[in-house]
Amino acid sequence: MLDRIFVMSSSLPKPSFRSDEPLLMIFDDFLTADECERVTKLSLRQVEGSKMGGRRSCLGKILLYIKVIPLPVREEEKILPEDVEFLENIEDRIGQICQCPPHEGEVPLVTMLTPPSKQPANDGERRLHLGLHVDTNGNRPFRFCTAIIYLSDVSEGGETVFPVNSTSPELVMGAQMLLKSGVDHLDKVDEKSPEGIRVVADMVETATSAPDAFTVQARKGRLVLFYTRGDRGEIDPLSWHGGATVHCSSGKPTMKWTLQKFKEIPVDARESGERIRQWVHDNRDAVKKIYGVQK
Repeated sequence: MLDRIFVMSSSLPKPSFRSDEPLLMIFDDFLTADECERVTKLSLRQVEGSKMGGRRSCLGKILLYIKVIPLPVREEEKILPEDVEFLENIEDRIGQICQCPPHEGEVPLVTMLTPPSKQPANDGERRLHLGLHVDTNGNRPFRFCTAIIYLSDVSEGGETVFPVNSTSPELVMGAQMLLKSGVDHLDKVDEKSPEGIRVVADMVETATSAPDAFTVQARKGRLVLFYTRGDRGEIDPLSWHGGATVHCSSGKPTMKWTLQKFKEIPVDARESGERIRQWVHDNRDAVKKIYGVQK
């Protein structure tokens, strides 16, 4: 069982959208425009005077990158006390929604900067800038849900795409097959992969452009929170997702900024597979009851 439901549901924000398959909720205006700007400025401060690693993109005279920026969490990391409190408050608010307070077993908040693509958008085809994946990729097996906060408006592209629809048994089975084969990111699939895996990966990737693919548009201040793990603690095949490429519109480049938190199962609930399954089941059950999420 969960140790506690640590906040009353009446004090929580109300979602503008909620879904059971996958378990996902959208909260518009989770952060104000000023708060979004504050996070962006803190992120830029982290990379001042240093080279930005990642995927490079040239925009005019400015060299930009798809960049993951860990935010500072301690005063010794050259951050003002009021900024520490500000970031901690965001972490606490996310923890309240998913009924799991911040803890030492998970990484701090990170921001991601995604520059626009120089290639034009193709009609009917959606490209992803980082590839489809589930969030346990990168050897993070204890992640159970993810919070993405959009810090900027994106007029063309930049949406978060969930291609695996529960109404398509073929897609669900394909997504499960990838997971059972140890594939948690489509970047792991190449010409050396078994033909069956390559066929399934192509099917799932093609589904990102399907009319019934679920998408969350990038709107400043919006939070989307979704679960990587299902009711039995398993990796949910419906949680495969990716970020669509950002495109220039009206000749003006748009930068996509997001703030992300990868929530992880508490350390004391990792004792065994059964303990993990029970914790995830109870957590999901509590969240669904609080927000009235029904199938």
